[in-house]
Amino acid sequence: MKKSLIALAALATVATAAQAQSSVTIYGIMDMGISSVSKVSASNASNSGSAVTSTATGTVTGLSNGGLSTSRFGFRGNEDLGGGLTAGFTLEGEILGDIGAQGNTATDLFHRGAFITLSQANVGSVRMGRINREDYSLGVKYDAFGGNNIGGWIASSNQGTVDLDTNVRVNSAVELKTASIGGLVLTYQHGFGETAGDATLSRTTVLAADYTQGKFGAAAVYTRLGGSTSSAADVKTTGFFASYDFTVAKLLGGYTQKETVGTAAKPTGYFVGAQVPVNAKVGLLAQYNAFDNDAGKKPSVYALGATYAFSKRTTGYVLGAKSSQDNGSSQEMLSSSKYYNFYSNAAGANQTAVSVGVRHTF
Repeated sequence: MKKSLIALAALATVATAAQAQSSVTIYGIMDMGISSVSKVSASNASNSGSAVTSTATGTVTGLSNGGLSTSRFGFRGNEDLGGGLTAGFTLEGEILGDIGAQGNTATDLFHRGAFITLSQANVGSVRMGRINREDYSLGVKYDAFGGNNIGGWIASSNQGTVDLDTNVRVNSAVELKTASIGGLVLTYQHGFGETAGDATLSRTTVLAADYTQGKFGAAAVYTRLGGSTSSAADVKTTGFFASYDFTVAKLLGGYTQKETVGTAAKPTGYFVGAQVPVNAKVGLLAQYNAFDNDAGKKPSVYALGATYAFSKRTTGYVLGAKSSQDNGSSQEMLSSSKYYNFYSNAAGANQTAVSVGVRHTF
């Protein structure tokens, strides 16, 4: 009996130690605001989904999602395997708080990410699943608005006259990422097209380098997307980003060029922005996004913002954006999935948008 008790005690000790080495975290963001957008096209002025004439009809005011950050929920876990080796996973979905629904589509439970990671300290990591494409991740990092959904680079560079394909994730992907090598991190991503008989169809290839040293940061990324059929052309994008923190203000900028193989047009876009920490609680944001469809249309988007930190987890904000169309362009400045009932693509309509809201992280 005594031996049995000793054995059980030893087993319990081992189980407790193993349990202490692994953890699972539930996390998320809820971001809601009141927004007003001018010259919203009739086809997007309601949630009905019915197609009507796409003409500028007037201002829409109402409850909006994710002005500062996309609302989300997620599960993240990791286990210490010993010797600097760690295994982990992430499952992350989107929330539309104004209607209590999942973002994107009703069947995409973990649309924002679903992957497993194996990492080795001082070496790097391997990730498999649905992941952020690295040009998107770098765009978010160097965007003064941090990849928000109104006025920033990510919000306005992949919708409308100039679509630079900057807000994407990759299914069935493998990512290899190095640990920092003197401030340099290298990334390779491969998205399997999974097309029978031709591995090049719908294949994604990404190569990226991101360098950080003190107050300076710079990155470059190359992406190639395989056509979905043998007759469809591949699409290539190249991006460059940089930032410098002057303490009183952090300046950021970037440039992206997109090319459809076999065609002459090469649409481009660039942005310059600033983050200004007024004090411990107040921050100011500013950004200018410019686009060129390489066919005579050069729209732009201006954005300004202010944030107030009520606490480490709760932030209030005021954001404003304005589009300047050119030669009948229809460049957007709002995320169509978060601002779906404010979204507009009326040609030649210069829009203004204002959002006042609160973001809470948990």
